[in-house]
Amino acid sequence: MKWVAHSQGAIIFCAAIEHYRIKYGKPLTTQQLAIHGSGANLDRLKRMAHSAGLTINNIRNNPFDLVPNITNDISSSSLARSVKFMGLTFGNEVGASPHTLPFLGLETYAEQLQLLGNIEKSTIVRKFIKTLPKGDSRI
Repeated sequence: MKWVAHSQGAIIFCAAIEHYRIKYGKPLTTQQLAIHGSGANLDRLKRMAHSAGLTINNIRNNPFDLVPNITNDISSSSLARSVKFMGLTFGNEVGASPHTLPFLGLETYAEQLQLLGNIEKSTIVRKFIKTLPKGDSRI
């Protein structure tokens, strides 16, 4: 079985794993999880998954997304970066939000923003990409 947990769903999924482990204890070795825009603390979620035998295949958090940055990376740079995009996170344009849609990579996100006419934010994303090491999984 393959699961996808997004935002608050990651928090709920973590609690469900913990409950399952305590109540049933049987390993979840046939279960796999992908995480997008995690509202859960990833270290805790990873520990819970590992202790239950569940495999986490992929963690995809947009570096401009306020939600996973608050729960997992409270560095001043990540906070400043995501605050610049907070209006898109809570705005009406779903396609521009760094949180709402699954994160498919920064190049895809920059292209989405450009296609939606948000050239300013697209330029910020492209500049950020240039600061990342070659082969970074977020690109």
